[in-house]
Amino acid sequence: NYQMPPLDLLDSPDAGGRQSADPNELLAMQSSILDTLKQFGLEASAGDITRGPTVTRFEVYPARGVRVDRIVSLEKDIARATRAEKINILAPIPGKDTVGIEIANSKKIKVVFRELLESDEWVNSKAKIPLALGKDVYGRTIIADLAQMPHLLIAGTTGSGKSVCVNAIIASMLYKFSPEELRFIMIDPKVVEMQHYGKLPHLAANVVTEPKKVLLALRYVIDEMERRYRIFAKCGLRNIHGFNARPLDKKTDDTPPPEPEPQENADEEEGIEDAVLEAVKPKKGEELVIPDRLPFIVVIIDELADLMQTAPADVESAIARITQMARAAGIHMIVATQTPRADVVTGVIKANIPSRIAFQVASKLDSRVILDANGAEKLL
Repeated sequence: NYQMPPLDLLDSPDAGGRQSADPNELLAMQSSILDTLKQFGLEASAGDITRGPTVTRFEVYPARGVRVDRIVSLEKDIARATRAEKINILAPIPGKDTVGIEIANSKKIKVVFRELLESDEWVNSKAKIPLALGKDVYGRTIIADLAQMPHLLIAGTTGSGKSVCVNAIIASMLYKFSPEELRFIMIDPKVVEMQHYGKLPHLAANVVTEPKKVLLALRYVIDEMERRYRIFAKCGLRNIHGFNARPLDKKTDDTPPPEPEPQENADEEEGIEDAVLEAVKPKKGEELVIPDRLPFIVVIIDELADLMQTAPADVESAIARITQMARAAGIHMIVATQTPRADVVTGVIKANIPSRIAFQVASKLDSRVILDANGAEKLL
């Protein structure tokens, strides 16, 4: 009898913070950017001005023969001319023939979670596990799909917005799934971040706060993953989407698997088949019960650095095992950390987590650890 939470629980967007910027001010800033480029002998013409919630993007069209790298090298001069604390230059904007110069707004507008859930993008989303992440520079709602990701690393310095992001991700799933469809396993060594989720009916186990119990939780996830693969093998299916979409009237339990047809090079394949059957055989004393539906499982680790100090080798191998194999079983992992050092976010963990969200970081080195590229240190 679980009821989905109503939207009334969320704050509505603040109408007062919506006033638009003064167009003359924006045009003055644009002309000062063009003047600065002209002083250094770079001809460019004005493009669009896009004002997002926290950043305004000024686009310029470089004249023929002007190298884009030269505009990037003038970053500090443009910042001086526009009196901005920090600017970010996108050269060129992906998918366009313009160079974007992003400057932080003096008055920032709050992006409220309710606004994202009321947007058309969320309502019409085709994602299997949709996550409402926020708005981009153009003010469009960004909806990501955790099932496509299939695992996610979130990192940034203290106070850059990681916890808000993790809470928004959890709330997105709570607004979409009942406890029969999705289960959480929350690991919170910091103790304070996830305590208020302690009474959720979606939790597969209590919120794990002791570092010593974390390995037990991860081991449970690995066992569950292996059990699901044994169920898929018995039903002759490949992944959780096929399993949950199968017709239920057929009795899958009693039908023996079809006899394999004789093949020419059977000797080579026998060894492989034996190994596969050994891997998916039920363990001793385990009756393989086939449920009607399997819920998604989302594992959320709030502070990876604490775990990597207690038992780095075990935690790393458990995370690697889950992230390598669990996608088809409907198990997804979200890892957050505020110390993006190479000994915390190790190569093994990074290699298996393809999707990353970087908040502001202190140095290029941290940015490279999270994203494998510079850029997160320039975020506005």
